[in-house]
Amino acid sequence: MKRHHKRSAGTGPAFTLIELLVVITIIAILAALLLPALAGAKSRAKSTACKNNLRQLGIAMRSYVDENKQFPGASYIGHDQGVDNYYVWLPRLLLQVGNSRAVFLCPSARPDSAWDTNVNLTLGASLLGGGRDPWGISDVSRFSTAYNDWGIGQGKIDQPQSLQLGLGGDINGRFYKGPVTENNITSPTQMIMLGDAKDDASWDGSLDPTEADQWPSNRHSRRTNLQFVDGHGESPVRSKVIDPASNNEWRARWNSDNKPHNEITWSVDWALESVLEH
Repeated sequence: MKRHHKRSAGTGPAFTLIELLVVITIIAILAALLLPALAGAKSRAKSTACKNNLRQLGIAMRSYVDENKQFPGASYIGHDQGVDNYYVWLPRLLLQVGNSRAVFLCPSARPDSAWDTNVNLTLGASLLGGGRDPWGISDVSRFSTAYNDWGIGQGKIDQPQSLQLGLGGDINGRFYKGPVTENNITSPTQMIMLGDAKDDASWDGSLDPTEADQWPSNRHSRRTNLQFVDGHGESPVRSKVIDPASNNEWRARWNSDNKPHNEITWSVDWALESVLEH
C-alpha cells in the first residue's frame, strides 16, 4: 500500500538551479542597461550644479562691479619680486558670496580642486609684504573655475599698443593694461566672463582659448560651462570654443570689443583636445 506524504501548508514548488540562474542573468542584464543611464543622470546633475555655482558667481561679479566700478582683474604677478603669482579675482568675489568657498567648485571636477585646505594640498601663496596666505590660489594651484583675463590677446600683451581684450589680466607689472569697466564691454551678452577650468594645476584660475594650459575644461561630456557678463550661461562643445578657425562668433565672444581679431593666430593640438578631462 502506497503512502501519500502531505505537503506542508504554506510551501510551494522551489526554484530549480536553472531557474535561479536565469533570474540572476536577467537581473545582471537589467543592471547593465540601467547603470549607464544612472551614471548619465548623475553626470547631468553635477553639470547642473556647476552651472548654478557659476550663476551665483555671476551675481557676485555684478555686485563687485557695482561697488567698485570695474572688474576685479585676474592676478598679481609676484615672480618678479620673488613671490608667487597670486589670483586676486577669487578673494575679491568671496565676500560677495557670503564667504562660501564651495560656490567656486564645479562638482564634476576633481574633489582636490576645491577651495578647501583640508583636501586641496596645492593651495597657498606667498604675499608680497611677507608671510603666506594658506588659502591663496597661485598659478600652480589646482582649481575648477576660471576667469577670462586676456581674451585671445595674451600672446600680444608685450606689445605697447596691444588692447586689453579680456576682463582684466595682470593688476601690476609691465603687462598691466589698466582696469576694465563696463564701458569697455561692447556686448555683455556676448562676452565670456567665467567658466570651467581644467583643474590640472597649470594656471587654473585663467581662461584662454589660445593656451592649452588655460583652456576651459571639457569635463561635461566634452562640453564646457561658461558664464557671460550679462548673467546668462551656455554649455558649448569645448572644441568649438577654442578653435581659431571654427567661426568668428566664438573668437569675438572672448573679447571685450566683440571683434574676432583675425590678426591674432594660434593652433590647437587636437590630440590633446580630444582627451576627456575630469
